[in-house]
Amino acid sequence: MALNREDEHLYVSQMAPYCRAPQLYIGTPTRFFGERGCATDISLCFSRAGGPLFRPFPGAWITPGLDPVRWGNRSNYLARNIVQTGPTELSLYHAQSGRRYVMRPDGFVSLHSGLFGGEWTSKTLTYGGGVLSFNVATSAGGSMAVELLDSDGQALPGASFAEHDLFYGDTLRYVPTWGGRSELPLRPGDVFRLRCRLQEADLFSFAVE
Repeated sequence: MALNREDEHLYVSQMAPYCRAPQLYIGTPTRFFGERGCATDISLCFSRAGGPLFRPFPGAWITPGLDPVRWGNRSNYLARNIVQTGPTELSLYHAQSGRRYVMRPDGFVSLHSGLFGGEWTSKTLTYGGGVLSFNVATSAGGSMAVELLDSDGQALPGASFAEHDLFYGDTLRYVPTWGGRSELPLRPGDVFRLRCRLQEADLFSFAVE
C-alpha cells in the first residue's frame, strides 16, 4: 500500500515498534513542500505486525509552529523511536534541535466528543480473560459510560449503561464498574462488543489484561 498520496512527498517514515504495544509500528514521516520554500511538517502512520501501512489522518500531525526557523527546509524531522520517559508521558525528539515533544501514553489520536456527546461501538472482540480498562480524559462536566454487548448487539445484564457508575476525570487506567462491580459477565472465548457513551471526553485506548 502506498504511504503517500498523489503528488505528496514523504521522507523518513521512522517506523519502529511502539514501546507500549510492540505489535504496533508507529511512523512519523516528514511531508515536504518544495513549492512553499521547502517547508516541512510531520505526519503519522502505523502498521500492525509489519502489515500494510495506514494513514487514517493524512494531514499534519505536528505543524512547524511559531518559530520562523521551523518553516525552513529540513526543519521538521523526528528522531526514530518514541520513548516512554515517565509513567505518564511519552517523548519524541526533534532530530536537528534536540527539542522534545511530550504527550500522554497512547495519546497519538483519540475518539473525541463535545458538549452534546456521542457513542462509539467497537468491532467484535473475543474475551480471553482479564480486567477491562480505558485511557480516558473528560472535562469537569464531561463523562464516559461503558456497556458490553452480546453477539446480537444487546447489552449484557450486569454491564449496561443503566447500571454503569458515573465516571469523570483523567486517568491512564480507568476500570469501569457497574453497581460497584468491575467483574465482566464474560467467560474466556465469549464474543462481545464495547459501546461507549462519551460527553466532553477523549478516549485514547483500552485494554483487557
